[in-house]
Amino acid sequence: MMLVLPVSGAAGAAQGITTTALLDDIAEPGTLTGSYALLVSCGLAGSAAGYAVGGTLVSAAGIRDTLLVAAAAGLAAAGWYAIRIGGQAK
Repeated sequence: MMLVLPVSGAAGAAQGITTTALLDDIAEPGTLTGSYALLVSCGLAGSAAGYAVGGTLVSAAGIRDTLLVAAAAGLAAAGWYAIRIGGQAK
């Protein structure tokens, strides 16, 4: 487990840094502080919901199947990202 946690932490750090950096581009002038507060609040609510769903899934399906679902979700997200960015790459 200790070998996998740094990978998870690195992915979380990249997501957090990217999201925060992009917030500067999309927030209306004068609303950056409130936008950041909303971003953090949504992240915390999403994490709480994820833990609840993950716990329920582990109880119902077991750890192995839950990890397979998480891997499939990660691959789907990476595929979606590649498709969205692929049309914009030059």
